Amino acid sequence: MTDVAESIRKLWNKCASQYDTGDWQKELFKQAASFIQDSVNNSLLQLPPKKDGVYLLDYACGTGKVTMALKDHITSALGIDISDGMVEIYNTRMSEADVSNAHAVVGNLLSEQGLTGDIDEQARNFDIAFVGFGFHHFEDPELTIKRLSSRLKPGGILAILDWLPSNEDPQYEAEGGPGHHHHHHHGHGHGHKHGHGSAQSSEPQHTIHHDGFSQSMMDKLYSQAGLVDFGFATMEKPLVIEMCGKRVKRTGFIAKARRSI
Repeated sequence: MTDVAESIRKLWNKCASQYDTGDWQKELFKQAASFIQDSVNNSLLQLPPKKDGVYLLDYACGTGKVTMALKDHITSALGIDISDGMVEIYNTRMSEADVSNAHAVVGNLLSEQGLTGDIDEQARNFDIAFVGFGFHHFEDPELTIKRLSSRLKPGGILAILDWLPSNEDPQYEAEGGPGHHHHHHHGHGHGHKHGHGSAQSSEPQHTIHHDGFSQSMMDKLYSQAGLVDFGFATMEKPLVIEMCGKRVKRTGFIAKARRSI
């Protein structure tokens, strides 16, 4: 495991129990779940009929928010996360919610050896692979897209939920924190990076590799991986993240494309 991957694993193990317990976190994930469900209903995410079987890969699954948002549209789910703390909570949450067709395992698709053994065999032929708020942590977005798309069945969807870059986000706003004055963004680079861990801890900067992704960036990444049928939609209401005494507003998006048939 690389030093960066190990840092991320330790961070999320530490933050797992507080990852989604704060009021702002609950609101953020409520917004995200609604946006995911709307994206299915308005056909941005054109899933197969449930009667035909719909297999979800929830990658960087955390506590299972994406799986829970899609549970009425899928027949089974595999969550994969680098953090065993997150995996434990995911499985507990699914059990408590009586979602018997979903489970998570510890794994790292982006490591040099990739997935191995039983996990490798399970992680194939997905109807949809989804990354929720994890993409900005990945060192190599192009490799991430290629590895995830290789796990899709022909015609399968790769969907990513993240946020726009601060310098291209009309709703970007940051306030609070020591010596940090309230300001809006109007298209000028700022480079502010933040995370979405617990409000009690600061997310190490070296685990965040990207300040967000634009529509054109996502389109290019998908195209480079040979995916087709690109689609992109942004959230109307900004996400509010609270970290280290600061409140930051970001515009969330879902980007999707398909593996060729």
